[in-house]
Amino acid sequence: MSKKQFDKVELDFDDSMSSYTVDGTSIDATEVDFYGDMAALDDLIAAGELTVAADAVVDCGEVEFAAGVTGAVIGFFAGIFDDLAIVNASCDPTGGGHTTGSGLYFAGTSVLVTATPNSSWRFTGWSDGGNTINHWVTAPYNGTANFIQQSTVTVLANPAEDAGTVTGGGTYDVGTSVALTATAEEGWEFSDWNGNEEDTNRILNITVPPYDVTYTANFEVEVEGEAEPPTGGFILGNGSYPQGTWVPLLATPYVGWRFTGWFLEADSTNSTWLTNITTVIVAANPLTPPLKYKAHFEQLVMVTGLANPTNAGSVDGSGTYDVDDTNITLTATASNNWVFVKWNDGTTNNPYTVTVPPILVMEDIYTNIICTASFAATATITVEANPTNGGAVTGGGTFLVGSTNLITAVASNGWAFTGWSDGYTNHLHSIVVTSNQTYTADFTQISIVTGLANPTNAGIVIGGGVYFVGSNAVLTATASNVWRFINWNDGTTNNPYSITVPDTNITYTANFAATAVITVGANPNIGGSVTGGGTFLVGSTNLITASVSTSWLFMGWNDGTTANHYYIIVPATNTTFTAGFTAGNSTNILISVSGESLTLAWPADHLGWILQALTNDLSSTNWFDLPGTGDTNLMVIPMNPANPEVFYRLRQP
Repeated sequence: MSKKQFDKVELDFDDSMSSYTVDGTSIDATEVDFYGDMAALDDLIAAGELTVAADAVVDCGEVEFAAGVTGAVIGFFAGIFDDLAIVNASCDPTGGGHTTGSGLYFAGTSVLVTATPNSSWRFTGWSDGGNTINHWVTAPYNGTANFIQQSTVTVLANPAEDAGTVTGGGTYDVGTSVALTATAEEGWEFSDWNGNEEDTNRILNITVPPYDVTYTANFEVEVEGEAEPPTGGFILGNGSYPQGTWVPLLATPYVGWRFTGWFLEADSTNSTWLTNITTVIVAANPLTPPLKYKAHFEQLVMVTGLANPTNAGSVDGSGTYDVDDTNITLTATASNNWVFVKWNDGTTNNPYTVTVPPILVMEDIYTNIICTASFAATATITVEANPTNGGAVTGGGTFLVGSTNLITAVASNGWAFTGWSDGYTNHLHSIVVTSNQTYTADFTQISIVTGLANPTNAGIVIGGGVYFVGSNAVLTATASNVWRFINWNDGTTNNPYSITVPDTNITYTANFAATAVITVGANPNIGGSVTGGGTFLVGSTNLITASVSTSWLFMGWNDGTTANHYYIIVPATNTTFTAGFTAGNSTNILISVSGESLTLAWPADHLGWILQALTNDLSSTNWFDLPGTGDTNLMVIPMNPANPEVFYRLRQP
């Protein structure tokens, strides 16, 4: 684009604003826009073509002059683009709102124009088709912001709370068609709009006027009287009424019914409100509509009680009652030797609550309900125990003749049931009642015989149990492996053991003793023989012996004992004793007597052998070594008259 050169731009300032003049045209402004980039402005200042007063501010392409600056700046030569264009934004109608953005702009510049509606007006769009309040246009531009007037339609409900709901209120364009609706809440009914009897349709169509308007929907309370039950009578006065109106309701019973009172349905306790008044006046001013009043009616019934047979008893409680009376009670009383059995409907309750069947037809009433009490003859059953302390019996009492009755016998502790007096032996006895009878349960004393083993793992005892006192019981003790029966706790060794059962519980203990196997052997077998092996009670004393074969010598037992006659204490476990023998020539001991001395000599090749002595009893094992004999083959021993028998032998070391 080309630039146009002006001779002079004069800027004058006063106390409130600054102004500039272009070609003689004065434009008021406090801000001069510079439509070039910053570099172009800097070039003008650097070339001296632009002089800025000290109070002026140059910022981002704008030259701003502070208000109140006085004086003039001469010599402002600036390049102004050609094709200045006007942007004009107008309003239709002029009172509908206002716009911003009109002014002088360079042609082709994008300009924001805005449309703001006045109160009670609505912006509808721009003449060029734009439909937003903020509208970007390109200079030059000549457009119109269009507005339309609006009015507020207010819709109210009367009464304001809980009676009903209304819709259709709001702000609308003038001339718009609007449908107003009124919807009654439960217990209310729509009456009219604004009290106009002609506007009784709950949907009202209006044309919005050029001013605010209010419509009120009027509601009335529904008053409803009901007969309870419907077959009991009828009600006059039902309908809808303005709130606060007094309404007469009339309750009229049908034939065969009686009116008992009014009830307010909203009362959760269903308590009587008014009684014995057929006409009631109520106020249509509820807390919680609908106003539903129930007129309660009761139907009457005749109840008659009879006895069968007639001489068997009597029935009390006959009379006239309300059909829903839950306290219609008949009582049957039996005569002597009779008992009440049931009512004609099979019920056995006595007293008996009569249930009246529901009445389905309005005119139909029950003139009579007949209830018959049946009676039956009885007999007395007596049950006894023999002896009385032997047990307890049950099942006695008075029963219907021909009925079946169970009698029972339970023995006391230490007794047993043996049978009934009629020969029946089961303690549970079912009898047919025919007449007054007595049944005796016989009991016999018993004792418990208990058999135990000592110790418990040593064996078992059989034959214990429950026995009649004085009877015979047989106990048998059987020993476990490696154990042996000894005796019973009373010292008896009989096994089996027969006892007479005493009159108290008794315990017999079989005593057992542990055994062990003693095995004896010779090593080697040809060296000699051994005796004394077998099974013996643990802890008992047992003799084992070792006898040498010819040309063999006994060396001792495997436990170190050297006596060939060896008394052992039987240990708790099976044990083996081995006699050791060694081969050798038979050695003779030469004996000579000189005075009171005994000289013993043996071959010199047995030097080192030990001479042993045994006094009095050769079967004894108490051989002992004579000191000093291991170093010689000759021993002189004084004879002692106190030991008439002394035995000697050589022991190989």
